[in-house]
Amino acid sequence: MENTQSIDTEKEKKTLCSQCNVNPTISTGSPYCPSCMAKLSHRKRKGSENAPAGVKKKKTPTKPEPAPLPKTSRDTITIEFKRHISILKEVEKLADQEMRPLDCQILYILKKFIETAACNNE
Repeated sequence: MENTQSIDTEKEKKTLCSQCNVNPTISTGSPYCPSCMAKLSHRKRKGSENAPAGVKKKKTPTKPEPAPLPKTSRDTITIEFKRHISILKEVEKLADQEMRPLDCQILYILKKFIETAACNNE
């Protein structure tokens, strides 16, 4: 008998949610039940999406796009391998092995050549 009386007194102590008036509140200090509390937090996260019709959302500043570099004849080099197909095949083979695009492989080879030549000159 005592167990049923203590359960009844616990139920009486819990207050109902002020939002839905159905579920008991999370704690004595909170006016909301867990489901209503979750709904309120989701509304607050959305924020300006639920703003009134006349209010505009704040725009976040975007990074300005960098100005395109001017293309000159010094920026681009065209290499024709018509007479040197075997060299092209070797470079393509190296590019496949090292998983680089062909143009990056050619630049890598040039860079390594220049570095070794600079080391040999010193």
